[in-house]
Amino acid sequence: MSIKQIVEKVTHNWPIKIICFALAIVLYILHQASMIEKKTFIIPLTVINDGNYTYIGELDKKVSVVVKTSPEYMNTIQSEEITASIDLTSKKANNIYPVNITVDDSLLKIDPLEIQVKPEHITVNIEEKVMKYVKVKASIVDDVAPGYKIESVTCDPPFVEVIGAKSVVDKVDEVYTRRIPTSNASASFTAETSYYELNKLIEVPNKSPYKVTVEVLPEIKSYTFKDVPVSVLNLNPELEIETSLPKIVLDVEGTVPFLERYVLPLNAVSIDMSEITEVGDYELPLNIHVAGVLKILGISQDKVKVHVIQLTGDEEENPVNEEEIEESSVE
Repeated sequence: MSIKQIVEKVTHNWPIKIICFALAIVLYILHQASMIEKKTFIIPLTVINDGNYTYIGELDKKVSVVVKTSPEYMNTIQSEEITASIDLTSKKANNIYPVNITVDDSLLKIDPLEIQVKPEHITVNIEEKVMKYVKVKASIVDDVAPGYKIESVTCDPPFVEVIGAKSVVDKVDEVYTRRIPTSNASASFTAETSYYELNKLIEVPNKSPYKVTVEVLPEIKSYTFKDVPVSVLNLNPELEIETSLPKIVLDVEGTVPFLERYVLPLNAVSIDMSEITEVGDYELPLNIHVAGVLKILGISQDKVKVHVIQLTGDEEENPVNEEEIEESSVE
């Protein structure tokens, strides 16, 4: 057969032959497509920012990964075998970063296998990464026991380093610990705690342990004892006081727990008559006898005037100081 005859046979009805060839290709593609399955995985996005830059603002931490392969392999593929990441180590033009996909070696043996990530690029606002030291503040909750107060709170370490975008770090002056309960505490104590992640835009390398010392002391308050009687001490049995002795107002200061249970002694305010041996008018200093832990703030008067007379035989030797004195207690 000559070449001319071969060409004539090939070109005979060529439009029909081309259409048939095209249909054959389409059928082949459709057949191959029918043998492929598609599955979408939601993969966590790992942000690599070990360099001098970090991101600011919101960043979607998940991407969609579309996997296409034959049905026999599809069920064997797990999302944990696929990793998605963006690398912020260096600054990109227009802050557009590609999403990188890596898979386990076991997936590389699958054929056919097609993997597509959505989105393929992410726009990330990045900024210079900085570090500075800020104060650690203890998170104290609850109230201490009644009558007590928190005098001071100290942390060890007192400062920790924070790392993040410059605009964010510049606004951070302190970080907080996890809560430290102080319910009904009546003594100082030390507790161990850790960093509480309140600001997710900063990184705190030293997250624990933090030792917090809480100094708990009794509250100090002033109190007034009213109508305190004046006791007469060491009066000569042959003498008596004709004057009516005044009631005294006494101001003291002490801790709340002590004052709540304290009762004034009978001779809290007294005069000493040991040096008075004859009748007459005298001005005597008042003596104050209260618990040593109390501080005397003031007294309504510091002296009293008394008129001393001779005790007659017809009168009972019953000096003024032997009157029944009611005990004064904290109001």
